[in-house]
Amino acid sequence: MTTNKKKQLRIRLLLVFLLAIIIAFFGLRAVVPLEHKEDILAAAGEYGVPASLIAAMIKTESGYRPTVVSGKNAYGLMQVTESTGIWIRERMERDDVMPDDLLIPEVNIQYGTWYMHYLLNKYDQENLALIAYNAGPGTVDRWLSEGTITREDLSGVPYGETAQYHIKTKRIQEFYRWMYRLDDRLEEE
Repeated sequence: MTTNKKKQLRIRLLLVFLLAIIIAFFGLRAVVPLEHKEDILAAAGEYGVPASLIAAMIKTESGYRPTVVSGKNAYGLMQVTESTGIWIRERMERDDVMPDDLLIPEVNIQYGTWYMHYLLNKYDQENLALIAYNAGPGTVDRWLSEGTITREDLSGVPYGETAQYHIKTKRIQEFYRWMYRLDDRLEEE
């Protein structure tokens, strides 16, 4: 291959690479959507939980499907179980109907965000709070007391899904921070 042909090939490859980056950048919003933005921002502001974290949890939990019900009877966008919903409802002093109202995006986001706020206060660490959101705080408390995990080392989480949950959610959170600049409003206040 001649030098001129090599140069042309490099230019073509570079152009294809740049085009792929441009397409990927603009296509990312379709792959990782941000729906219910106003509900997310309202709940984030009310409970002091980063909006990017709420958005990432919704993406991880339900893929933004508001009426999804899991095999473990977790409902809606943030996959709140009926029993957890009843517990939250009592503390929030609301009169929502369980589990039906958990399929209403605004209600579900309020409940899930309130619960994450509770867990963040309880554990004082985002990754541990995420693990507790996924596995339940009773389970996490047991793991901590047995030494299965420590506050400094979460690598011993015995449930495969839970072990990956906080890692996956934190990666998605970084994307939401970057792509949608969700937490900028909180940082400016």
